[in-house]
Amino acid sequence: MKKQIFPKEIIENIVEVHQFKHTNKSKIIYSFILLALIVALISLPFINVTIYNTSEGLIRPDKERILLESSNSGKVIFHKLKNNLQVNKGDTLWLLVI
Repeated sequence: MKKQIFPKEIIENIVEVHQFKHTNKSKIIYSFILLALIVALISLPFINVTIYNTSEGLIRPDKERILLESSNSGKVIFHKLKNNLQVNKGDTLWLLVI
């Protein structure tokens, strides 16, 4: 019987044993997965997906519009109304002559 030069533990970790364990079947599976990933990455720029969302709703302004009504009718002799004018409670907005 031949005497082994290397112990069993070292022989299990050499390149020849590794290549024997991982046969062509493993290489084919690895190649197929690698090819599928490459094809998927190359096809990404050509994939077109339309995104469309619909929903029912009501578009409203940020602040509600307030209707000012006078309890009396008459002629306006003075008004202090301008667009986007901030008013406080008790401010005189117009004067009416009845």
